[in-house]
Amino acid sequence: MSPNNEAVRDGEYGIIDDITCLDHWPELKYWEERPGRKCLIVDDIGWGLSKRGSPSQFELADRTVGHISSHNSLTILIAQQTHTMIPPNIRRLLSHLFLFPKRLDLSTVPQIAKTAMMEPKALKTCLGFCEQPHDFIVVENIVVPHRSRVRKNGWQNIRGTL
Repeated sequence: MSPNNEAVRDGEYGIIDDITCLDHWPELKYWEERPGRKCLIVDDIGWGLSKRGSPSQFELADRTVGHISSHNSLTILIAQQTHTMIPPNIRRLLSHLFLFPKRLDLSTVPQIAKTAMMEPKALKTCLGFCEQPHDFIVVENIVVPHRSRVRKNGWQNIRGTL
């Protein structure tokens, strides 16, 4: 799902061969009818989801992220320039946050910390470890034994800040 599906169809994601572009959140049976692993990339869409209809786009987004993703082998990747654009009901369901501090408005850290289930001071400390232009941190909202919830560049554990 993207506001520029034409560019996606033309190969914006060059490493993906089999792409189906979606202009709206499909009915839940859409995912159930597709066996095997699936990936939904939600790339910087407008989140003004309609609450009209049964089921509404708002309900379908909520159920897709909250239920279908965990019961139908669906991985959902949400790429959004502004964290607060994602509706709160969807933000609460995020399992991983990838944060790029060099592109982050530091005034949004308190809201992001709430989504990451961290204290704002601890999140700022973690962001401070990213010194290079493309450094990022990953925050997992899932507790995995023997693995830090926060990692720099996806693999370097940041321990003791939570």
